[in-house]
Amino acid sequence: MKCKVFGLKRVLEWNCNICGHHNTKSVCELCGFKPKDLVNAQSPSLGPPVEIKLSLRAGGLQETLKALKQALEDQDWKQTTVDTPVSIKGGVSGVMNSIAALNEKTGNDLQDAFADLDSLMDKALEMVKLAESLRSKVGDRGELETLFLELGISQPVTKEATGDLYHQELAKQLADFLGPLFEKLKMQMMSLTDIYCFYNRARGVSLVSPEDLHRATLEFEKLGLPYVLYEFESGLKAVQSKSLDKDEQTTKILNLMSQDSGLTAVSLAKKLQMSIALSQELLNMLEKNGLVCRDDSIEGLLYYPNLFLSLGLT
Repeated sequence: MKCKVFGLKRVLEWNCNICGHHNTKSVCELCGFKPKDLVNAQSPSLGPPVEIKLSLRAGGLQETLKALKQALEDQDWKQTTVDTPVSIKGGVSGVMNSIAALNEKTGNDLQDAFADLDSLMDKALEMVKLAESLRSKVGDRGELETLFLELGISQPVTKEATGDLYHQELAKQLADFLGPLFEKLKMQMMSLTDIYCFYNRARGVSLVSPEDLHRATLEFEKLGLPYVLYEFESGLKAVQSKSLDKDEQTTKILNLMSQDSGLTAVSLAKKLQMSIALSQELLNMLEKNGLVCRDDSIEGLLYYPNLFLSLGLT
């Protein structure tokens, strides 16, 4: 009787004495050797002879041979494994076993979570120590940190809340923000870039894009707010108070030059507490108006008051 699927039947199996190929027929399938005594050629360790035929009608011969070769090399049948018996129970007992397994898994997950939390706490302690170290190194910035806390915006203007009036409302809130900021820093002009940084730092969340901030500053004059957007020839934009007296600002810069025997853009920025880009623009504007002269040497670019004005030679 032969299996209709695999065609299994009892056969005589033997190993070829010439090439060692394992055969199930009277003639070696590999080298064609035909032994005289098939009974003696049969391997006694193979047990009852069995023949298995595989029909690869859809192809895959090379893949099958490759997998068979790998299996013969691995020889997994020589490895002894102990299977853990799995009991499947139904009814109340099965439900209780499922609940117990779920509780065990939940407990393991909680242990992992608390382990991660402990590591996070360790990192938090390290971060606190790092923050304290940095604070000790930049202790002179404590006043600036206090300023940020004082200028914090609790209810920032958002597009969702104001709709089409977003830029107008943003301009009003920005004006309310600039008043205390200019007063604390004792200045009446600040570059738009610096304002962007200060304002978003104070908002904390719902940050404003540079484009929205620029459009808000354009609304200052329309809304009658005490600030105006000023653009230098280089394209640098700054917000200045309407009460700014440019003649007074010029006089202050010239006095600083006279006291220090010349100023660089960096030194002027430190004295006026403004950005270097903004101080450079002010110096360029004074030079264009003939009020200062420059000395460009290997020591750097220095600006001095134009003494020809005092001599009446201009």
